[in-house]
Amino acid sequence: MSFQPFALRTETYRVELPEGHWVDIVGRMSQYDQDRYTSGLMKFQTSLDKLGTGKATGDVELVLPEINLMLLQINIIDWSFIDGEEKVPIDRAHLERLTNDVADPVLTAIMERNPKLFGRVEGTQKKTKSGRSS
Repeated sequence: MSFQPFALRTETYRVELPEGHWVDIVGRMSQYDQDRYTSGLMKFQTSLDKLGTGKATGDVELVLPEINLMLLQINIIDWSFIDGEEKVPIDRAHLERLTNDVADPVLTAIMERNPKLFGRVEGTQKKTKSGRSS
């Protein structure tokens, strides 16, 4: 078996969307990308801590969309969207315009492909106080 340090970035996963559209994402995020995401979360938590109440205000509301946008920027590598005859570029301006019916399944797929990063370990489930799996 040979050492392939960049193998994670070559694996892709296709998210099928309505009307025959699709979005390809990276198979798993690199360590660098995971660190970028974690840093964004730490900024979000710091904003909450500064409030003292844990309730969202303007500062917090501005950080959360940035975290989701960062996930989309890191993970989306191709998509089927076209405008007229040309493919829509995958850039911040177009990512900001994605509707929930596109962004939500893509973000869900990103979380499923990176379970340890999002607090889930593959093959395990949390148990509630009653002993049921959640």
